[in-house]
Amino acid sequence: MTARRLTLICDRLFDGAALRRGHWRLEVAGERIAALRPVDPRERPPHDAWDVRDATVLPGLCNAHVHIARAGLFGPSEPISLAQVQRNLEVTLRAGVTTVGDMGCAAPLVVGLRRRAAAEPGSGPAVLAAGPIVTAPLGYPLDWLSPRLASLGVVETCASSASAARAVERLSAAGVDHVKVAVMHESYGGKALPVMPTPVLAAVVSAAHAAGLRVLAHAHSAADYRAALHGGVDALMHSAFDPLDGQTLARVRDAGVPVCPTLWVFEAACRGAEARWDRDPRYGGVAPDWVRREWGAFCDAYAAAGAVMPAGIAAGLPKARAREAVRVAAANLLLLRDAGVPLGFGTDAAYGFCLHGRPQDELYAMHRAGLGAVECLRAATGGAAALLGRRDRGVLAPGARADLLVVDGDPTSDLAAIERVRAVVAAGRVVVGTGGRAATGPGTSDGPVARAARDLATRVAVARGLLATVAAGAKRALRVNAR
Repeated sequence: MTARRLTLICDRLFDGAALRRGHWRLEVAGERIAALRPVDPRERPPHDAWDVRDATVLPGLCNAHVHIARAGLFGPSEPISLAQVQRNLEVTLRAGVTTVGDMGCAAPLVVGLRRRAAAEPGSGPAVLAAGPIVTAPLGYPLDWLSPRLASLGVVETCASSASAARAVERLSAAGVDHVKVAVMHESYGGKALPVMPTPVLAAVVSAAHAAGLRVLAHAHSAADYRAALHGGVDALMHSAFDPLDGQTLARVRDAGVPVCPTLWVFEAACRGAEARWDRDPRYGGVAPDWVRREWGAFCDAYAAAGAVMPAGIAAGLPKARAREAVRVAAANLLLLRDAGVPLGFGTDAAYGFCLHGRPQDELYAMHRAGLGAVECLRAATGGAAALLGRRDRGVLAPGARADLLVVDGDPTSDLAAIERVRAVVAAGRVVVGTGGRAATGPGTSDGPVARAARDLATRVAVARGLLATVAAGAKRALRVNAR
């Protein structure tokens, strides 16, 4: 079969590190960028080339921290909807996000979604899966996670180095791309939590590295950071809620460990409840009815709870402390940047008003914290891809995966241009926009019949993943009972 070919002519591109101006020709063959070269403006382009000289071409965005099966409830438990997972994938891709790192899901479901996206790039972004979160017995997120979800295998607990090695062996056999560990000494509600001792965490890291997997640590404080670094993790997920001291900053920098700050998910919880974003069409207008109803109930409870957070994941936390934690997390982001720590982009969607398909909210939060527009874009392209261990994307260069985002305007000077999506290319296939070409055929987006078939296939993949998840949960329960 002849490889799909695509040629773009542009005079402004962001290559994952910096903006390049001039006259450029970007050629795609199959799933890879075949060439990127400057051209004489008098050179006549191929008759079927896209002329996007009034736009900016970027790598497809990478969101290093999502929960692709979540719809966005504030509560600790939410049902998994076939239609909602399909929609999550669709809106994520339409926003220009071509790769996501899922940070906590039952392995059969998320690995199934990864296979589906690989087989049909138009169905959603490429998925890099962590599978279940590895944690200490009774550690995060078991302090708030519902028993029903826990029984489905979204958490692996380790009490010893031997059990840590076995847990990683199971994850590797399930086909995950990386391992997420919880290193969180204090809950969101301010209560002490069990954390894996250093030898156990080190055993997780050792087993993961032996299997070729990176270890990404859920961490929210300076103490969490130090413990995670002592265990040898490869990345820190979340900015810290308490000020990072110079010694901790130096340790992060010297370890070469990137940080994914996820500012917006925490900022939006208080702001959204206070401003009643459940009634705001920017958020409520894009969520299903059952999610909006839960948002409304949370906002009502927030208003009635006085000075503390209402029932839920952060129940009992003083609201003043929550607001201060958000401020400190933003300040820590600048300290990390100034220390030379690599930064990756991630939203933690979907939780409350932090939604799939709205990467701009996290970009704006990072920008408000003090990062320049170019720094934000670096984090959302090459930075996030590197954090996930994928150097073949997040950049515009020959040999890289052909994930492209074309936006109207220049996001390096006006970050809001990132919302003005003209076209998205995933693995060499045009999945949003047509660049003036026909809407069907090799290398272009498909028509309504093909889209309907694709959507049905995605729902079937989700259903199979759920069935496999339930079956795996039943087997796990039998093993536990047999002991």
